[in-house]
Amino acid sequence: MLYKKDWENVKAKWLNYWKRSNTGRPLMHLVAVRDDLDKIENKKSPVLNDIYEKYLNAEKIVSRYRHFCETHEFLAESFPNLSVDFGPGSLAAYLGCDIVFSPNTVWFEPFVSDWSKLGKLRFDPQNQWFKKHIELFRNIKALVGNDFYICIPDIMENLDVLASMRGAQDTLFDMIDQPEEILERIQQINDIYFEYYDRFYEIAKDDESGS
Repeated sequence: MLYKKDWENVKAKWLNYWKRSNTGRPLMHLVAVRDDLDKIENKKSPVLNDIYEKYLNAEKIVSRYRHFCETHEFLAESFPNLSVDFGPGSLAAYLGCDIVFSPNTVWFEPFVSDWSKLGKLRFDPQNQWFKKHIELFRNIKALVGNDFYICIPDIMENLDVLASMRGAQDTLFDMIDQPEEILERIQQINDIYFEYYDRFYEIAKDDESGS
């Protein structure tokens, strides 16, 4: 893996971690600015012209992260991995929310006024936000190759998605007034979660099926 020294040994430690067979000290995630930064020609991160380049421009996203990798050292068991998120809980957007991008965070606009007026929640490969997200993810993977991992997006599941779709306060009231409806909707979300997850996993996985 580019930008990570001794990756094979570090990977073995992570595999042991998931097998619960680590020995010695705990795994440690340490990332630090390189001490030879003065020798690096391009010290400044590529400039963003607008907010959409931060979230939607594959070339800008990859170039900015490569710059981070070139100016930082991944120590101990840390390793480079690029998040390609449309905010936490993008499943809500795949199911109907609009996304509002801002410099430091992402908001999902609630759209459900009454659960009884909304049909069963289903996997929708034609949803505009899912199509944009999966295309961006695929383009970034092509640019990255095997230089470092790209993270499967923070799709999220369960009640958090409902809260984005309905609004947190109304969802809390629904939990009191319509508990059966909420439980059914949570089950629908959890049933379709892996439909979306698997699409990203097929792009993100490496030659050993890791991601």
